[in-house]
Amino acid sequence: MGWSAVITGDLVRSSKMAPDRYNLILQQLEQTLATLSSNHTDFSIYRGDGFQLYLPNPEQSLTAALLIRLNLISHDADCRLSIGLGNIDCKRSQISMSTGEAFTLSGRSLEALKDVYWSLQLPQSLSVDWQLLLRFADVLLQQMTARQAQVLYGYFTGDYPSHQHLADQMQTSRANITQLLNQAHYTLFQDLLSQFKRFLGEQGKL
Repeated sequence: MGWSAVITGDLVRSSKMAPDRYNLILQQLEQTLATLSSNHTDFSIYRGDGFQLYLPNPEQSLTAALLIRLNLISHDADCRLSIGLGNIDCKRSQISMSTGEAFTLSGRSLEALKDVYWSLQLPQSLSVDWQLLLRFADVLLQQMTARQAQVLYGYFTGDYPSHQHLADQMQTSRANITQLLNQAHYTLFQDLLSQFKRFLGEQGKL
């Protein structure tokens, strides 16, 4: 049986947000989760600032995690999240009631997160190389500005459009888009996502 993916997360410092801003961030989060899911029962927001997303294709999981964070960062917010990969025992219409390896790994790992805002958990131990890659990527994300995140989000959701096309969409110059993408280290994130797909292919669980 192939793996599935579960992303479990919560908003960072949500208790310090003003009510109007909190509602805006939740709306952005819900829209992103709905866009990433194939069914409205595949995601949920709970306890006010917690969320969970089920992805039947694990290859999409790191991209989904990145898009969730980029969209929040583009609104001057962020989240902690944990990606769990593994088998699913029972997928229920209420995702919080579902069970399986991926759900367990994702939930447990989130509780252990502190300074690093994301993690990846597999049934077997994750290599030191991948742990370091994710930590480096997390540093870049935590240092990213809202505008850089907005442009990078548009780049990945637009399936790597030309800089000019992205500039036309965002009503700015191509030079500005190129500068923002370079500042956001877009080629590093693009390479990270490509390497992740190759990594999963080597695991034979796609």
